[in-house]
Amino acid sequence: MVDDSLAFKTGTGVMYRTINGGNGWQAVFAPDGSTVPEVWMESSTTGFLAHGGLLYRTTNGGGSWSTSRLTQPPSPIAGSNGKGTIALTDDDLGVALETDGVAHSGDRGLTWSVPLNSGLALDHNPRISFANSSFGLIISHSTPLFFVTTDGGNNWVDTENSGGASQDVLAIGDHCWYIPHPADHNYIKYSTNAGQERIEQLTDPFSFEVLGRSRSGRTLWPGTTSGRIYTCLDESPASATEPSPCQRHLICFPNPCDGELGIDRGSFAPSGRSIAYRVFSVDGKLVTRGETSSARLSTKGLPAGLYVLEARDPISGARLPGRLVRR
Repeated sequence: MVDDSLAFKTGTGVMYRTINGGNGWQAVFAPDGSTVPEVWMESSTTGFLAHGGLLYRTTNGGGSWSTSRLTQPPSPIAGSNGKGTIALTDDDLGVALETDGVAHSGDRGLTWSVPLNSGLALDHNPRISFANSSFGLIISHSTPLFFVTTDGGNNWVDTENSGGASQDVLAIGDHCWYIPHPADHNYIKYSTNAGQERIEQLTDPFSFEVLGRSRSGRTLWPGTTSGRIYTCLDESPASATEPSPCQRHLICFPNPCDGELGIDRGSFAPSGRSIAYRVFSVDGKLVTRGETSSARLSTKGLPAGLYVLEARDPISGARLPGRLVRR
């Protein structure tokens, strides 16, 4: 998502764009090949795309993509399944290379530098995330290792072996997140000190598939293999001894829902306690309200759309906000 109107979605060998908030989609990049293009828009007009080992750029909002006026990285960009091979932070453009490592461009693709990339042991489908030009993370989907660099990629340190394949990484400031393979683990690990110490921050019985962030602010979007979506505010400063920031936001499932919505009590109120709720339209009008002891509420009377859900613990008075999408 770039804004309320402009967004992109990718599949095998194709990328689609909407300019009307999802009402219509058109293919804007459809090359040969079986890999998934990866797009990173820095604004509503300019952005980058990786596919087939090459870097592309758009200057017209994604309507067309070209390799002209770009210098390609010193070796091909690693194959992608749609995420993890491009990282744009401030003026630094980082890419994951097929040759086990990363390359940086401080001028958005005109010139490139390749750090030493010492200490890496990767396989196919690497995924990178850089918080700045120095601090970054890298994994590969088929290995259990989680690597951290604090010098731009000259030296990588293997900080953890999950015992199974790895899934996704994310770095913001000096905070970072790591998802091991969902077939082996059902948690996201979190660090407040650039990966030196990690705790299990969020768990789900279906495990996690992807972790993204909002274009601005510090809101994270973890998604599970079952399609459940969480929101998590990365509060700063934070420490490993604090409760998970995700516990301060209402967790609902399935979301989008079709007729009934469940509220995760672990994120809010103890078992057996009633939960009062109010549902608002996006323009702030109260749509419905009620109370539930089962932590489930009916949405059958709601037209399809996006709503704001507020839950309240009648005893403590604590309130938590959430988002609800009715199919």
